[in-house]
Amino acid sequence: MLTVFFVWPFRPTRIDPGQAFQASTGDDVLNIYNRGCDGIYLRLSNSTFTRNTAKVTAAALWRTDINKPRSTLAFGRHGSSVRETMPKILLYAPQDANSEQMNTMLQILKDINERTIALTKGQADLQTDIREIKSGQQAIETKLVDIFGRLECLESKSEVIEQMSGDLAAVSDAAERLMSQQDVLQSRLDDLEDRSRRSNLLVHGIPNSRESWQDTEEKTLAALSSATGKAITGNDVDRVHHIGTFSSSKTRPVIIKFRSFKMKEAILSDRAVLKTKDIAVSEDYSVATRQARKKLVEFGKGQAHSPQFQLRYNKLIIDDWCFMYDTVSDSVKEIKRAPPTAPLPNATSAAPLLASASALSGRPTS
Repeated sequence: MLTVFFVWPFRPTRIDPGQAFQASTGDDVLNIYNRGCDGIYLRLSNSTFTRNTAKVTAAALWRTDINKPRSTLAFGRHGSSVRETMPKILLYAPQDANSEQMNTMLQILKDINERTIALTKGQADLQTDIREIKSGQQAIETKLVDIFGRLECLESKSEVIEQMSGDLAAVSDAAERLMSQQDVLQSRLDDLEDRSRRSNLLVHGIPNSRESWQDTEEKTLAALSSATGKAITGNDVDRVHHIGTFSSSKTRPVIIKFRSFKMKEAILSDRAVLKTKDIAVSEDYSVATRQARKKLVEFGKGQAHSPQFQLRYNKLIIDDWCFMYDTVSDSVKEIKRAPPTAPLPNATSAAPLLASASALSGRPTS
């Protein structure tokens, strides 16, 4: 069994770098090999290596007395971990400058070792940081992919919205045109309905009871004939009947459809006479016209000093001023003005007068 030692610092003069040297000390045979870097390998023929052998070897190699003052000569078993596990042995060797060099080298090696440990730790920390950075980068990349997906979805939705906006604008324009046409058609329809009612007459003040339309016709025509002095028979009318459901607490109006517009106008011209008999008559209009007339009457009565006004169909005349009810804005507006002979009561300027009016319906009772 062989034992190999590495000795440093050692600079023998008898052995050139790269050469081997063999020495015998009793039973021990040393095969010495100079590394050429301040150290040698000692190879023994057996596993026994005594301090005496080391002393003799050191003296032989250094050509000096082994009993001189000692210096530190380090021995370590040569192997894979020789630099990590180096047992130290004190040998007698001459004092030399190499011992100081060794101390310096050992200190340097110690510093290098400490720095290596610190560097290794720093490397480990750096690797940990790099792993964390990579993990964070992967999370960021995942989020970016999600964001890009959402952006693509938003872009597609934006394109759809833009297309829908264009379609909506077209639909809005079409709706406005349809509304305008609807207003025109509604106006024409109201006018046609008013024309179909031109021969109708509303009568208020006829006694109310449960009766047939024949009884109502006979009673109404008799009351009108008696009050106006005009002979009105069943041949002058197409139909006479009450409006609404019977109620004993109120008197229902009666509507008469004359066959002749002239006969209706003749009866209407006697409204003052009929009023003395507690009978009121008025023309029959469509719902829209009745509402407009009611708003115009409220507007005329609401003027200061209650000026005199005339209601002609769906227009209100106050002196030289003419007004109509606007269903869109729900207000009364001036539509025409002749050169005034006198200022309009409660008028502060020549600008059109506006009066807000709530949407009401129902038949007038004038």
